Amino acid sequence: MAEKSRAMTVEEFGSMTAAQIAERYKKAKTAREMVESWAPPGTDLTEAWKSFGVYCDKAPHIIKTYMHDPVTQVYERNVLDVKTKELVMLGLCAIMKCPGGVAFHMQSALRKGATEAEVMEVLFLVAYELAKNTLADIGEAVTLGFEQAAAEAEAKTAAEV
Repeated sequence: MAEKSRAMTVEEFGSMTAAQIAERYKKAKTAREMVESWAPPGTDLTEAWKSFGVYCDKAPHIIKTYMHDPVTQVYERNVLDVKTKELVMLGLCAIMKCPGGVAFHMQSALRKGATEAEVMEVLFLVAYELAKNTLADIGEAVTLGFEQAAAEAEAKTAAEV
């Protein structure tokens, strides 16, 4: 009788190399297995199923094509270390206002050795870029508003003379 393989612990999951992560991802065959492969063992995936369950059930190719295959390729290429990848994904999830992704990738980054200071620095950079881009986006409108107000004031002054 074949011996049943032992379940991986969260600590073992956290110490996986990029190559081991890619291999774990490649073993997943169904869309549900793919989603499950992204999280440490024992993770409550209730929120993930709310977001991704419909795709797993009705269009599993969406999970494979747009989520699973790209992330597997990222880990196969191994250009960035795993901690850096998790910090980047943390920042992206923060920009996209995805609280589940923020929590997941923050925990993953911490498991890979990120410090609280590094996590907070990523979140500061996100806030900085969002604020900067918001100011840039509205800068032209603010300038136009001041120009129109000045023109109105000038026209009013001219009319009073």
